[in-house]
Amino acid sequence: MDAHKAIREVIEQMPNFFRLTHKVTIGSGHEHETRVFTQEDIAAHVASTLISKLGDKGCKVVELPTVETDEYGSRTVRVPIGGQAWGYGDVRIDERRDRLVIVDIPSRMPIDDAPSVAAAFLAAHAEAVTGGERSSRSRSTDARNRE
Repeated sequence: MDAHKAIREVIEQMPNFFRLTHKVTIGSGHEHETRVFTQEDIAAHVASTLISKLGDKGCKVVELPTVETDEYGSRTVRVPIGGQAWGYGDVRIDERRDRLVIVDIPSRMPIDDAPSVAAAFLAAHAEAVTGGERSSRSRSTDARNRE
């Protein structure tokens, strides 16, 4: 299932998405009352439900690691590797931005390292395709939010 369809289905299945009707039991004769949620309430409800339910639909939400410039000037994503004493591997973007170079990531690794390696590949892909626009956009948004 594609991510768009999975997100739509999860949101459609959320009970009481915009309002919650409940019985008022203290001093009112058991009347019903409708409470309308704020945008923040709805956002919290969506976030808490969406992340947990997307896995059931075969989709995962991952935070992409930071793409940095290494000491050689290459755009690189560092990946912690649990089974290595030296601890890190790298996913590097070549100069033409059309290939990745995998450095110190073993062909056999602990299964627990798979999400961080996958996220590193996705971050490198996003950097190569956008040319770093995502990184600079998020930095400028962060700066605006602090003002």
